[in-house]
Amino acid sequence: MLSSVIVFIVILFLALIMFVLFNAEKKRKDAIHLQTVVFTEVINDLKQRYKLDVETICETLDLTKLAKDKLYMIANNYFVFQSISEEAIECFRTTLNKLSYSYNHLLEHYEEYEKIDIVHEKIVSFSESLPLESRGFNVSFYDTKIHELNKLLALDIDIAVDESDIDEPTLEDSTKITEHDGAISAA
Repeated sequence: MLSSVIVFIVILFLALIMFVLFNAEKKRKDAIHLQTVVFTEVINDLKQRYKLDVETICETLDLTKLAKDKLYMIANNYFVFQSISEEAIECFRTTLNKLSYSYNHLLEHYEEYEKIDIVHEKIVSFSESLPLESRGFNVSFYDTKIHELNKLLALDIDIAVDESDIDEPTLEDSTKITEHDGAISAA
């Protein structure tokens, strides 16, 4: 009789341990899933904003479909060869913001001076300098080459401007963007 009570208590204790472990694992998986969903939403939002800027400049300058597709590849291939993390998303945000700034600055120059050939030449030169295939959009490309290529978009009057001041996100900017995204908290 005593042995059956001990067996019952041991089985009950093992069931309780299994329930606690199962519940902890489920919470961990749910947290990972939620983080993945949030990251995906932030990435898609950033891509969408960038693509709107690309669409605007392509329509204004009447660029070819090939040039537009190559500009889209910058955003579409970012996470192909690197993992998704908060740090990678912040680098993605900074890269796209700098490019969008350059595109918009060129459009402002065009609208102010109506020199479409200069602006068109800069964008075409930039797009032709991008890799032809997806495998060219690797970590090294986004870490160094894209920032060098972004200099192709600078106008002669911009060369004296320090690019590091153009669109570096500050903690305040990051908080505003994050609150808007409803996603990751400011780092």
